[in-house]
Amino acid sequence: MTRDPSPQDDFSPEEWLALDAWEAPPPPVGLSARVMGKLDALEPTPARSGPSAMRRRHRGRALAWGAVGLALAAGLALALWPRGQVFEQQIDAGSRVTVAIGERGVLVAEKGSELHFRVEPDGATRVEQSRGDVFYRVEPGAAFSVATPLGELTVTGTCLRVAMTEDTSEIMMQNNGKRAGGRSVRELTGAALLGAAATSVLFVTVFEGRVDAATPTERATIEAGQTGSLRPDGTLVIVESGVPAPVPLAEPAPATPSSQQPEVAETVQVPVVKPPEAATPTPAPTPKSDAERAQREQLESKVASLERELTKTRRLAEKIKTYDLQPETLQKMAKRCELRWDHPSVHVDRPIKLDDETIKAASLSESERPVVEEVFRRNNEATLAELRRLYTLVTGDDQVENLAPEAMLAEINDKSEHRELRLAFERLSAERAGLQPAPAEGVEQSAVEQVYRLLTSVGERLEAELSAKVGPERARQMRDAHDGWGSASRSSYGCPERTP
Repeated sequence: MTRDPSPQDDFSPEEWLALDAWEAPPPPVGLSARVMGKLDALEPTPARSGPSAMRRRHRGRALAWGAVGLALAAGLALALWPRGQVFEQQIDAGSRVTVAIGERGVLVAEKGSELHFRVEPDGATRVEQSRGDVFYRVEPGAAFSVATPLGELTVTGTCLRVAMTEDTSEIMMQNNGKRAGGRSVRELTGAALLGAAATSVLFVTVFEGRVDAATPTERATIEAGQTGSLRPDGTLVIVESGVPAPVPLAEPAPATPSSQQPEVAETVQVPVVKPPEAATPTPAPTPKSDAERAQREQLESKVASLERELTKTRRLAEKIKTYDLQPETLQKMAKRCELRWDHPSVHVDRPIKLDDETIKAASLSESERPVVEEVFRRNNEATLAELRRLYTLVTGDDQVENLAPEAMLAEINDKSEHRELRLAFERLSAERAGLQPAPAEGVEQSAVEQVYRLLTSVGERLEAELSAKVGPERARQMRDAHDGWGSASRSSYGCPERTP
């Protein structure tokens, strides 16, 4: 039973990141009105020139255009996400990318960002952001946390930006700064430097909602309109700044004589948003010039265009595919060293019981059910045994009886060189696309390559074993019941760099 080719097989990598999905509900009610309401409150801030000492370059951009695009991207991502599956992804952004993070939101990672996220079937999400500048939009729901080298963020439903820089001597904030717990740090009038010459600082800007931030020594809540900075010494500083994105970078402070000049990055130009009036709603401001009127009309046109594209994309959207992929799709995946796989959840000490949907899909009789469950049980034991062997090989720890499979896999990844991961994904994706043969028996492979060779073969092996018991058609019906064996993954660490 082979699936027909999908029009999505011709999509670009960026389009795949946005369109992996199923079940497309309508966009949020009043999305356009909410976006334009945000734009009505914009107050232009003149751009500043001059070099920035931030090591990670950010594209110059205007918040007005960003607010439209990001709000609609969030609506798109929420409309197009597979439900009820474990999903995780590693992102090493070579350019700006937009990625859905479960049914609840979307992230936009700027060039140079590195992060990994995992979404559980109940929607609980954990992001590990090691570096870079990432915008998150998260709707209320299950637990959502962002772990960074300098602290942990707990998100309850919000719009925020998490940016890590290794030199903040020229980051500008507005109004009053305060230490977590209310201790005064500095009175800032207009704008002043915050965190001079820190070696590494994390900035968390909250646009909507609230974020609980914690360092090893301090905790605080960052409200909408505030920016918090998490320092290497554990201090947590909060700045009141309206409802902004970060304000423009300052002119450079006087430099001390040195042979090493700071790296020059682009200036970030972002307007500050005025907070709403306390009681009665304020009508939309009347454009004061032809230029402002033209800009507003242009933005309205952009919103309408994006909403049309959202509707068009939703019609094309389909669930994430991990098997029965077309040759053209596999070849495109190989070009970006991408792997997809599905397998049953691996359990340490839990009886295997088929769910009613799987039983119904394959029309299993009462006598066939225990036979099928035994196949699942043996598959689980074999997968767990091999994962434990590889974990011991990498770590030297043979006390594995009570370790969760997810923990063992994470430890193997952590202890593997990044280049090893990339090489493993390159080889395996090329093999699946028919671009190179599998290694001959006895050829040495890294532990991490063996792990992903295991994960990407479990689904096919289980289907083959079930086919021997109940026939290939019914084995496929069981796999199709949940569009895969329950745990679907799509991942890429990028292709290895080649030295000339």
